[in-house]
Amino acid sequence: MRPGRGPRREPPVCALLPACAVVSASVPLASVRGKAVGAVTTITITIAGKPLPKGRPRVVNGRAHTDAKTRAYETMLRAKFAAAAHFDKWTIPSGDVVVDIVLRFGSAVHGDVDNCAKAILDAAQGVLMANDKCVRSLYIEREWATAERPEGITVTVTSSPMEPRPKKPRSSALRRERREHEADTDERADPAGTGDGGVARSPARIR
Repeated sequence: MRPGRGPRREPPVCALLPACAVVSASVPLASVRGKAVGAVTTITITIAGKPLPKGRPRVVNGRAHTDAKTRAYETMLRAKFAAAAHFDKWTIPSGDVVVDIVLRFGSAVHGDVDNCAKAILDAAQGVLMANDKCVRSLYIEREWATAERPEGITVTVTSSPMEPRPKKPRSSALRRERREHEADTDERADPAGTGDGGVARSPARIR
């Protein structure tokens, strides 16, 4: 007890959580669960709100533009992903990842699950994973919302052991492979070696 100030009061648990991880008794805005063995390898984030599909881009002057609704939704997801990753001390894996997405809808009127997943993956780039090319496996599940599990999304990202990636062949190897392919093609087209596609011609008449 401090003299003249009374006992120290510890801050409530919700004050220690980021805005996206504040858990309500009825409807959680977002919750975070991470598993760690030495280092965090799995992170699970739940965000309330109807999952929205990624809108079809508009092409103007040869350039694709994402609609404002999709941009706002992805910005919101990215901010919540970043807050949860910071709270859970999540480090972006250097290799591939496995992504599990659960979409909970409150009615049968909803977007396609693949387009909803596309918006989530785009928002997770640079926050939960390096980019969506690192996704080794993707699982998408649709559920109907309940009182215990309200409308929203649950995203689980798990780092996957990195496998050696195929090396890009050198230009000399590509040229050698191309020459061998052309030689093989010529041999099959002209097995007799006449040089005219296998069609024998009569000798030219000398005048």
